[in-house]
Amino acid sequence: RRANRKLASHPQPARPAALSRAMSTTTSSDLSAIARYADGLLASLRPTQRRKLAAEIAREMRQANSRRITAQRAPDGSAFAPRAQPLRQRKKSGTGTIRARNQAMFRKLRTAAWLKTKASPEQATVHFAGGAARLAKVHHFGLSDVVDPKRPSIRHKYTARPLLGFDEADRQRITQAVISHLASAAK
Repeated sequence: RRANRKLASHPQPARPAALSRAMSTTTSSDLSAIARYADGLLASLRPTQRRKLAAEIAREMRQANSRRITAQRAPDGSAFAPRAQPLRQRKKSGTGTIRARNQAMFRKLRTAAWLKTKASPEQATVHFAGGAARLAKVHHFGLSDVVDPKRPSIRHKYTARPLLGFDEADRQRITQAVISHLASAAK
């Protein structure tokens, strides 16, 4: 799932002090409060400056989401549902190994190789790349998927484990990034 947010669309002037006050009390799940107070200021920036800010925000959000996946936590702070127990334990002979049940889920998904950022003057995006996007979508939304590609008739309904999202700490990080970028651009 992509976490998109337009950075500048409505030119309404606002003061950085008003932005700080508004963001310290924000609890909405979307980032509309940031956009509402910062749109006018961000619209006054050059596109290259907006893209640089968007890249910084995307990088911060990738790191925050990666830390949450490492901690096996959803954006709301709840723990991921544990792995489903296999119906039967089977041994593989030769070089194959069986994935440990107590091993952390999504170890590779949380790396920068699969968790990508994209920035433009209008938006900052954090998303999964390639085949990882399908796997992340199945787990994020709790969809049904084929367990073994060799046996497509066997499907499993996965428990929803939200991988990408925002929490209050993320909103504060975004607010601070916008304020510090606007302060440095004003110099």
